Amino acid sequence: INTSTIEQTGLGFDFYARKWVIPIFDMSCNLVGFRYRGALFSEKKVWTEKGTPKTLARFYGADTAKTCYCVEGEWDSLIMVQWLLENNQKDFMVVSPSNGTSSLLSVMPQLQLNKFEQIKLIMDNDSAGDKATEEVIKSYPMVVDGRGFLKQSGINDINDFYLKRVANND
Repeated sequence: INTSTIEQTGLGFDFYARKWVIPIFDMSCNLVGFRYRGALFSEKKVWTEKGTPKTLARFYGADTAKTCYCVEGEWDSLIMVQWLLENNQKDFMVVSPSNGTSSLLSVMPQLQLNKFEQIKLIMDNDSAGDKATEEVIKSYPMVVDGRGFLKQSGINDINDFYLKRVANND
C-alpha cells in the first residue's frame, strides 16, 4: 500500500498496539466503525471494533461514479483502489462487505444499483467467493462476475494479483 492510497482511504496505523486501523464508512460516507489487522502482513487475523455494523463499506469513490467494484475484503479493497488509480482510472467506487462474503447478499441492497453503469464483483477465487458471487448475480442480474483475470491466472484474490504484477514489473 503506498502513501497515496493511505491518504485516499484513511487507512491508519496504531504504533502502540502494532496494528493497522481500517476505517469503515457506510454508503453515505459516515464513519461507522473500524476493522483491524496485525502489523505483520503474514498474519491474516482481522478483527472488528465492537459496535461496527454489518454494512457495505465504502473505501473510495464519489456518488457519481459510473463503475462500482465490490471486493471481498478490506485489504483487497485498498489494493483495488491503488491499482485503479495507478492505471489512471477515475470514475469508480470500491466497496466491500464489512463482515466478509457470507454477509454480501444481505448488504447488497445498501448499494444503489441503478446509479451505476457497471457493478463488478471481485470476490476471492475460492468456493466462498464462488458461492457469494452466484447468490448475488442470481438476485441482481445487472451485477457481473469480474474475476475473469483471477480465474485465468489461477490467483486467489486481487491482492495476490497485484503482488504478482509488482514482482514481474507489469
